[in-house]
Amino acid sequence: MAKQKSDFKGKPKSKYQKGEPRFVKSNKVQVDPTTKEMRSLYNKLMQNTKADKSLLVKKILSLIGDKYESYCYKHDGCRVLQGCLKYGTKEQKNKIIEGLLPFLFKIICGKYSIYLANKIFKYADTEQKKKILNETIKPNFINLLKFSGGITFTKTIFTFSNSNYQDELIDLYIKEYFKIPIEKIKLIKETENKNNKKENEEKDEDIEMKNEEKKEKKDNIIVDNSVENIEVEDIIKKIKEHLEKQLEKNINKNFIFHGFLNKIYDYLDEKTQIYITELFDDDISFFMDSNYGYELIMKMYSVSSAKTRKKIIKYVRDNMDTFLSDEKGTYFIIKIILFTDDTVNINKIFMNVIMEKLDANIVENKNCLKIIWNIISPFNKKCNNVQQQLLLNFASINSNKKPLEKRQGEILENIFEKMFKIINFEIKFLIKDILFSHFLTDFISFLSQKNEIEKLETIINTIISYIEEDYKNNKDTLNNCVLMDKVGQFTIKRIFKDLIELKTEANKYGKSFAEKLANIMKGNLDKFLDSRAVFLVVMIMENNDTKKYLNKELSKFKGEIMKNKNNDKLKGMQLLSKLIN
Repeated sequence: MAKQKSDFKGKPKSKYQKGEPRFVKSNKVQVDPTTKEMRSLYNKLMQNTKADKSLLVKKILSLIGDKYESYCYKHDGCRVLQGCLKYGTKEQKNKIIEGLLPFLFKIICGKYSIYLANKIFKYADTEQKKKILNETIKPNFINLLKFSGGITFTKTIFTFSNSNYQDELIDLYIKEYFKIPIEKIKLIKETENKNNKKENEEKDEDIEMKNEEKKEKKDNIIVDNSVENIEVEDIIKKIKEHLEKQLEKNINKNFIFHGFLNKIYDYLDEKTQIYITELFDDDISFFMDSNYGYELIMKMYSVSSAKTRKKIIKYVRDNMDTFLSDEKGTYFIIKIILFTDDTVNINKIFMNVIMEKLDANIVENKNCLKIIWNIISPFNKKCNNVQQQLLLNFASINSNKKPLEKRQGEILENIFEKMFKIINFEIKFLIKDILFSHFLTDFISFLSQKNEIEKLETIINTIISYIEEDYKNNKDTLNNCVLMDKVGQFTIKRIFKDLIELKTEANKYGKSFAEKLANIMKGNLDKFLDSRAVFLVVMIMENNDTKKYLNKELSKFKGEIMKNKNNDKLKGMQLLSKLIN
């Protein structure tokens, strides 16, 4: 017979009469009054109100007193302290952090408290961050990379640090964890360069040298470099062993590891670089999360094998929208496009998608236009900053079999007609946007260089038509006119300059452009002279071939112009006074 259940008094439940009171034992953990009050204050603290939350933080801190360690490891205590760090004043934050710093390493090790540790570093001031580095990170660096909380914390401190602090952490990784001095790693590239140089010298030797003499010289070279080569091979072996071990431990996801690997990558021989690329070709998503990781995969793609490139391209294809949503992802796509010989695949996977996005909405897809710009004019300083230029230019001798010009031509052959239609249709957007006004002028130069005369004429006429229509719509005040717009003026000047300086048939379009521009301004010349558009008048007058289009009209305002020839506030008038007849 089954045993009857009974309450804590021992009376069988079946013997209770209906309505008779029962006593049930509670398993609920009793909460002390202080914790209850802290919970109440925390709930008020986290409410979305405009109340002065520093007063709530003050009450919480008075309850904690100096007993930070009693609360910082517990679930409730961690949440309360994180809320105080978020909403407290600068002084309150400093007080909390100073109270927690003595046992920060133990906080990092806790199941709940790791989140508090991350907040501590995020809100710490410069001096406190130095203290964290010297008193917590350095003494425990190796241990921090042995468990998930430590790896998470080092990722956090790397994210919320400036470049100097990040470099310190990378150097710490090399010194305390990797344990091979950077000077030793530099030997790898130096030795490879020496060996390549000697091989080239051998090739240039007198072809009449006897085979015996050649062999003897070669043997001597090998003997001379044997010690150095053996040392380098040993360093490479240790590097590979270290990287494989970090991959097993998941440290490859750590931002400090990304910085370390990026720092040594340039000093490695090409074979080792290729080995690293193949070892981490599944880690693109992790590398894209950090700046150093992003730099690393830009370099890795340049030296990767055809097989690895296909794998990477497939991953990017499957995550195209994510990559196109930010600058880092966009530049990785540019790198792939510029460094892939299989242009058929590039057109199919990337270019067709990019053109569709531009055709749908060019304003919302500026990153796509930036990709087109780098195809039209690769490694363009106007489009790319210094760091982007370096990463796009990073390559080895064996990066590609096809020359860049051939790859560029094959891609443009696929997209050129559609690209031209989109650009011609979106002239208004391109003229008035500071970044893509550069693109427009580069595109016009590209048409000139490729002798695309018909398309050049079309796009110049489109620009003039837009300026004319814009002037008609704004002629009463001119305030919103593109001719008065700073960016618009810059674009117009660049187009004129590039066209007028051409030594080809396209030069005539520079004169035509100036003549049509002059005809627009003649209708309201007095207002244009009295505005920043005066510099467009100066532009036309400065060129001997185009000044005739305005010289006669300007003579009517000669008195006003000469009156202001010494007025430093009217620079345009000063310049005109020297140009008018």
